[in-house]
Amino acid sequence: MELREYLRVLRRRAWIPLVLVLVTTATAAVLSFVTKPQYTATATVHAQGPVGQLTFPEVVNSNTLALRTVKDEKLSTSAADLSSRIRVLSGRTNLYTITVTDAVASRAVALSNAVAKEAAKLYQELNSGGATATSVSTDVATELSALSTRYQAAAKARLDYERQHPELTSVKPVPVDPGVGAQALQLKLQEDAAHDAYMGFQQGTTATQITQLTTAEKFDASVIDEAAARPDTSGRPLRIAYAAVLGLILGLGLVFLLEYLDNSVREPEDVEAILGLPVLGIIPRATGRTLRVAKGGA
Repeated sequence: MELREYLRVLRRRAWIPLVLVLVTTATAAVLSFVTKPQYTATATVHAQGPVGQLTFPEVVNSNTLALRTVKDEKLSTSAADLSSRIRVLSGRTNLYTITVTDAVASRAVALSNAVAKEAAKLYQELNSGGATATSVSTDVATELSALSTRYQAAAKARLDYERQHPELTSVKPVPVDPGVGAQALQLKLQEDAAHDAYMGFQQGTTATQITQLTTAEKFDASVIDEAAARPDTSGRPLRIAYAAVLGLILGLGLVFLLEYLDNSVREPEDVEAILGLPVLGIIPRATGRTLRVAKGGA
């Protein structure tokens, strides 16, 4: 078929695609406004870290985050389903928005906030080897307190023992029992060891922890704006447009299908092709209007 014949076919049955476009568009519009809307809740997170490390969007899109959120929030949904409803976008430098969709507004808010907080925590843990600035500082304070307690206990034990045996600290030379002297020396050695451990803590023992603390401080992530739910209507125009295109495609396909199945002869060229004879004349289709004009002319 030539282009002219295609256009002729379309003009003759143009009502078919038009009707289908109207029907599919109207149906999609009605369904979009009648069905219960999805709600989106967006939380904003500030995350920073050296270039070349694990990025914040990679953490948000990881299965680990979805699994931890499902476990912590005791969700009935699967990690895969939750992950498919999470979107992360970057705005200004180090600012990220985390959006979660759900059929219930309150649940969308809870999930978005939970995902944002869990993502901020996981981002710091993964990039700093599991240590955060807070956790490292807490460990340092705990260990320092333990060493201080040990030193104080050793010093108190020595002093109590010396009070029980005044001859150990007497100014005048006083015979001292060898067993008492040995015990006093042992207590003194324990006190000195506790003192050395306490004083050497910040020099040698904390070297690794200080390195961890420095690394952890390079990575920071915190939720700066919690989520609020709103109906997600952004997909309605797109669904209606898809329905209109689908109706147009179906209409055009139906037009050409009907043309293929139609065996009627409509053009002089068809008659010549079938009979192999030239057309001598054409009798036009008579209508009331053409008959009135012909009668007036006669």
